[in-house]
Amino acid sequence: KDKALVENLLNLIVREYERNEILSKKIIFQFFKGLVLIIKRNLLQDSKLKSELRKITNTTEELLEYIEVNIYNPKLLTQKQIANHFNLSPNYIGIFFKEKVGTALKQYIQEYRFELLEQRLKNGQVSTKQLALDFGFTDESHLHKFVKSYSGKRLAELKHEFSSS
Repeated sequence: KDKALVENLLNLIVREYERNEILSKKIIFQFFKGLVLIIKRNLLQDSKLKSELRKITNTTEELLEYIEVNIYNPKLLTQKQIANHFNLSPNYIGIFFKEKVGTALKQYIQEYRFELLEQRLKNGQVSTKQLALDFGFTDESHLHKFVKSYSGKRLAELKHEFSSS
């Protein structure tokens, strides 16, 4: 069953890559997440790996969900706060996240926050003040610094890019 499903997903990934439209990267990422889940499901057939893999998978999924739920509240997304929430040490949570997700915790949070910010900019006229409030920045200047440090562009440039497309 899964072989046909994997083939279909790979075909969808290739087609979406060739389309190269708005949100294509995000869609491709989701397809890859599906592939990983299918691989995990097949690995779970091995009874020795079953309980350990489930535990790791559940913790990783809970961690990603925690970030998604709290993305608009930066105070809850510090390494220390996340570690406290999961009853782990702050050093270990960073190592665990990097090992299981493949990217540093802080980098993942920044990428996710920036993607959401881009979506908000693409979907309409939102004031800088409102964006700063919504994303938990202390003020507009912190939002500007975040955008500049992450993308290398000024917020006004991004707004202009998205309004003209």
